[in-house]
Amino acid sequence: MGGGWRIQCRKGCRPGHSAGRADRPGDRSDGNDNYYSTIGAGTAIDLSALPAGMPDAMVRSYAYTPAGADNRLSYQLGAPDGPQQLVLYFVEPSNIALGARKFDVVVNGSVVAADVDIRALAGTYNKAVALTLDVNVTGGQGLKLELVNKSANYGALLSGIELRRANAGGVANPALRLEASVDGGASWATVATGLTMDRFGRGQVQWTPDSETAGNSARLRIVATVIFPNIRAAMVSGAFLTFAIVIGEFTMASLLNRPAFGPYLQLIGANRAYEPSALAIIAFLVTWGCMGLINLFGISRITRAAP
Repeated sequence: MGGGWRIQCRKGCRPGHSAGRADRPGDRSDGNDNYYSTIGAGTAIDLSALPAGMPDAMVRSYAYTPAGADNRLSYQLGAPDGPQQLVLYFVEPSNIALGARKFDVVVNGSVVAADVDIRALAGTYNKAVALTLDVNVTGGQGLKLELVNKSANYGALLSGIELRRANAGGVANPALRLEASVDGGASWATVATGLTMDRFGRGQVQWTPDSETAGNSARLRIVATVIFPNIRAAMVSGAFLTFAIVIGEFTMASLLNRPAFGPYLQLIGANRAYEPSALAIIAFLVTWGCMGLINLFGISRITRAAP
């Protein structure tokens, strides 16, 4: 998966703000803006069922809805159209019986998970668990997430939301390079290479600076080399286009009972000095002219389609 974002469900957090741990528009939409709580710092939360590196703060706070059947905890998320992977994070904060807290997960009006029981998913309380759901967003409506109470005494709750979608140009394990500058970015020196990061974009390296700067002129930057994934589609397209042109030229020459362009150049080049060069230059100019026209018409379509 590639592009995506996360929301930590706690009071005052809205996606798009630093505290909300997200970068897309969206907000709690059920009107219960004061129904939030936090598991105390002195209570340990078991994170063993979550991916390595998941921050404790992602699940320590949670949003909830009032008790009562059919009450809803709702979020309206600004998700683009297409297939998405929705990951919901939960922690059961109370030592309640199995089945005491149940709710349905509804996305854009359709139930995608029924009778969700956090205690049953985790096997105990104060243990974080993730529920991963494949959903499809259509019609430019975004993603409306609702947790609908099935129990009368315990309302639905939610610690975090993560929305992911595939990135065709993404790199599974990018290699990073750390560089440092002591002159405000005018020049850079490599500090470490071959660095890695986890799925949350976090990594670490130990480094002892060997020079002192005058004032606040030191800079650090991370560089990732991901050339091939970005040009993979162009390389494949170019290969198929070249194959199609060669086969097309051979087919037309066979139908017309004439030599193809390459053999024709070799044939006249055996007896003449200038004609093959002139034909090669003309073919080169015609090819670049056609590429320019394709690029021009492609840009025109994109410009007209832009809002």
